[in-house]
Amino acid sequence: WMQHKADVMTDNFVRPVRKILDEFGRERGRRPEAAYYVMDRPEDCLYNTLDVRQWVKEGLVDYFMVHPNGWSEGASGRRDNLRVHESVPLFKELVKGTRIKVYADVYPRRMPADGYLDRARFYYGTGADGLMYWDVDCRTSRKSEWVTAAKMGHRDLLDAWPLDASAYFKVVPLRMIGGLSTDPRYDTTG
Repeated sequence: WMQHKADVMTDNFVRPVRKILDEFGRERGRRPEAAYYVMDRPEDCLYNTLDVRQWVKEGLVDYFMVHPNGWSEGASGRRDNLRVHESVPLFKELVKGTRIKVYADVYPRRMPADGYLDRARFYYGTGADGLMYWDVDCRTSRKSEWVTAAKMGHRDLLDAWPLDASAYFKVVPLRMIGGLSTDPRYDTTG
């Protein structure tokens, strides 16, 4: 049943998307890429209608973005969902000998800037070709997090960065704009 559902997904979505992208690319002289969000083990993806092995075989995908854990017990029947650092090597093995890249989904959603540096170094160490961020709109609450997370694609610079990224940013209160006070006590609108 899982294979049947995955075949329907491949036949009615993944192959048509690849065909559309290829036609679009021929018209523009470049090949648009397709990326798919996956979780846990390649064999567990069938549970979520994703036949990743077939997609690799047919060249239907360019990127796998590996989520840190699955939402089900999957085809293996195991409930101990893998963490992203355990899943990345499994997908890297699946795509060996192809041009397909494997990106690690960085979690948790919120962490100090130093945490982003540590995660980036760690995920690249597991074999990740790159990093991705799901739910970007609700990830960062401080400027230091956002600026640091935005630079995680520069693998060659990660080891040169200091561990204390919080020192990069300083808060300066805005007291005046164009000669007008920002002090709420002087609010003339109310």
